[in-house]
Amino acid sequence: MSRHYQHNHYLWIDVARIFAIFLVILNHVNEQINVTPITGKTISIEFLGRLGVPVFLILSGYLMINRDYSNKIMIKKFTKHNLFSIVCSSLFWTAFFSVYGRLQELTEHCKLLKNLSW
Repeated sequence: MSRHYQHNHYLWIDVARIFAIFLVILNHVNEQINVTPITGKTISIEFLGRLGVPVFLILSGYLMINRDYSNKIMIKKFTKHNLFSIVCSSLFWTAFFSVYGRLQELTEHCKLLKNLSW
């Protein structure tokens, strides 16, 4: 007989997720605003904002601790639903930002060449 994983719902996990979401948004907003010289305030905001992703990772690890990974069905389910989507997402965003970065470089080079030709 297989053991089924039962997930207990904890309010503090939801609060921590909301906090992490706020931190990630804070980091992205700070990056958009931070076109002026760097100050102690912007460094503090960036430090706080960058804590969002580690909070998500810690919560994910915590929620995965008590799972039964000795059962082949559970391992297959984890691989199919979690690991596969993480790998696909990572590959997609790596390719996307690589192409985006190259396009940004080409745009800058074209601007530079245009300015030099005048």
